[in-house]
Amino acid sequence: MRTGFVAAVMLFVSPAFAIPPPQPLDVALKRADLVVVGTLGKLTPIEGQRHLMSGRITVIEVLKGPADLKSVELRTVDPRSGLIGVVIRRPGDSGIWLLQKHQDGSRYTAIGPSDLQPMSKLEECKRMLHVEPQGEWKTLYADEPWYKNHKQPERVFTGRLERHQQKGMASTLMRSHRYKLGDRFLYPGKKHPELEKLVGQQVEVRGKPYDVELEGQSVREIWAGAVRTMGATTLDQALEAWIVLLEANDLETARKRWGKDAVARESMKQWWANLGDCHKKYDYRKWLDRAKQIGDAAKFKVGGHSFGHMHVDWEKTEQGWRIGKVWMCR
Repeated sequence: MRTGFVAAVMLFVSPAFAIPPPQPLDVALKRADLVVVGTLGKLTPIEGQRHLMSGRITVIEVLKGPADLKSVELRTVDPRSGLIGVVIRRPGDSGIWLLQKHQDGSRYTAIGPSDLQPMSKLEECKRMLHVEPQGEWKTLYADEPWYKNHKQPERVFTGRLERHQQKGMASTLMRSHRYKLGDRFLYPGKKHPELEKLVGQQVEVRGKPYDVELEGQSVREIWAGAVRTMGATTLDQALEAWIVLLEANDLETARKRWGKDAVARESMKQWWANLGDCHKKYDYRKWLDRAKQIGDAAKFKVGGHSFGHMHVDWEKTEQGWRIGKVWMCR
């Protein structure tokens, strides 16, 4: 990994590699591996890496990338280096970060002049990235006396809502769970219509943490007060959420959440078994990288004639990306 960082420094100091010129916003957004709103914190030297420093960007909102990201490590030039012809990032720099992944896959860089945009560009960035607005809060158990009486302060938990597969028989304490968010289970464990519609999606749950020892095991729960969809539902996130439901064989949730209209929902139902077979054979996740490069297009196809003859036509609607039709060619 060290050789990679040395090469990066050579780029900074060599006159053959000047700062890249400013790019149009749509080009810069497409080039970025990760787009977040946040603030750069303290910079610290990197041992053995002259002129380079490391800092963490505290993430306020994710526009492109993992929706539950809280912070990201940035590698940047030491502001005290005296190097000429490089972009300098300083602690406190804040705005919309258009980040490129470092070769080790866990850190990011922002060396171009277009890689930090002012907050005045936020709505334009969201529009270009096809980011849906956050959904309205849907009340779950916030009005229940047991929720109000729990003295822990409310927090907002983020992540992909998953259906927990309960294994074996219920314990003697009868503590079962139906939903999971990250490393926490949602309480109570019974079925809820609002949660059923959101399985497989990136959500925010407003609730109260509850950590307890039960039968010799640590149980981490969220006492769920309310839920809403997260704002960053790009095409690749929508596609991945739909694939999760396909793998879980959860037809009804997939139809309700991702079907554009009655026709789309009916076609999804008709070809559901075929879709599952084609996914096992061709792996629909192979379309995720292409989905990330959708640009301004309003339509996207998963599958096709050469992939089991199954076509999944995605369309961008006023509600975001939805499946317009599922069909089979001959």
